Amino acid sequence: LEQEPGTELDLVPTLLLLVTERNVLVKFSTVEPVMINVCTGEALDNGTCDDQCCQTENGGWTDWGNWSTCECDHSAGTGTWNRTRSCTNPAPSCYGTDCTGEALDNGTCDDQCMCW
Repeated sequence: LEQEPGTELDLVPTLLLLVTERNVLVKFSTVEPVMINVCTGEALDNGTCDDQCCQTENGGWTDWGNWSTCECDHSAGTGTWNRTRSCTNPAPSCYGTDCTGEALDNGTCDDQCMCW
């Protein structure tokens, strides 16, 4: 039923509809008037989502960094060092998964701890 705002519709002797910009006033001869909401405007609004999650991005590891300085145990003739990587290539975003595996790699550097 499409009518201009302010149009009165006399559908049957006991029913009167008054259409306004936002509402329809329905008046029955035996009851009080009833307001029915009439929506105006578009039902769908398209826009950008630059500040929201638009695409899931799973995390990826960076390359391993350099080995740290070898920490020697001279009494045992052994040594250890480590290197790290980060889950920022890319970083997980928009409900993406974290990287699997370890961010810290420990290794031995015994050959650098031998006493000559």
